[in-house]
Amino acid sequence: MGTPSIWMRASSVMRLWVILSNQLKFFVWKSLCEIRYAYFSVIDRFKERQKLKAIVSLTSFPRRYKYLHLVIKSLLSNTVLPEKIVLYLCSSELNECQIPQDLLSLGGDLFEIRTVEKGYRSFSKLLHARDDFPTSNILTVDDDLIYHHSFLVSFLKFVDNEEATVISGQGVEVCLHQPYREWPRINAESSGNAMVLGYSGVLYKSGALHKLVRDAAVFQKVCPHNDDIWFSCCARLNGVKKFFYSGANVRANKDIYYYHPDIENPKLSDQNLNGRLEIEFKSLNEWLAINYGADWLPY
Repeated sequence: MGTPSIWMRASSVMRLWVILSNQLKFFVWKSLCEIRYAYFSVIDRFKERQKLKAIVSLTSFPRRYKYLHLVIKSLLSNTVLPEKIVLYLCSSELNECQIPQDLLSLGGDLFEIRTVEKGYRSFSKLLHARDDFPTSNILTVDDDLIYHHSFLVSFLKFVDNEEATVISGQGVEVCLHQPYREWPRINAESSGNAMVLGYSGVLYKSGALHKLVRDAAVFQKVCPHNDDIWFSCCARLNGVKKFFYSGANVRANKDIYYYHPDIENPKLSDQNLNGRLEIEFKSLNEWLAINYGADWLPY
């Protein structure tokens, strides 16, 4: 075999540099998260933080259990606090993997872990929370982000706005004749022909979604990987004319598995950019047209 070219060596050095750089960034954000959590653990003894009238709900799977405590600590370290944070885990998956002690130690009045017999992947964070808290506002979040301390406060002003029944941190205009990666992002406060973006956080008020939302046989068939599509359509079908957007600074949230890619961790968002979202959106519209008629199509 020949001697590796200078370009191959340079490429290897660059890959190593990127890995080390990301490891350092992860260490910094992890440390800042821990420091902020410790700070509020002391401050909360003397001063009560403002409350966001919402249940924060998320779900996860064994591959991500290792760093879940950072997600929870970042939410508990926001400038405002929710009524409760609930993590839903599927009981069958717990047989394969133990919950880390770092996560269990956070349990208390504000945070709890609930197990469910039937898991619906990313759909679980809303469906199970709605069953448990039927009259509460439910704010769904992802399990792979260290949230910025200003994340929750961005939803505060919409809680008492009766017109705002679905509030997403950010959104995207639905353009069915274009690839999803070209759909324009929304910065305005509200928009009609739009879809929520789950990674930015979405607050659903009680009664915002059509009863079809609970039909697992349908969403597992037509859009099993895209809860954003399903929840957005069920809101539109229930008469929600427009979604509101909190303007949450999603760039300030840190993706744990981007900065610390120590395990194979494919993201739904990456796969959606490769055409899957358009396929599942088309499948959902075809199902609605067959079962309810073309006039019922929300987009």
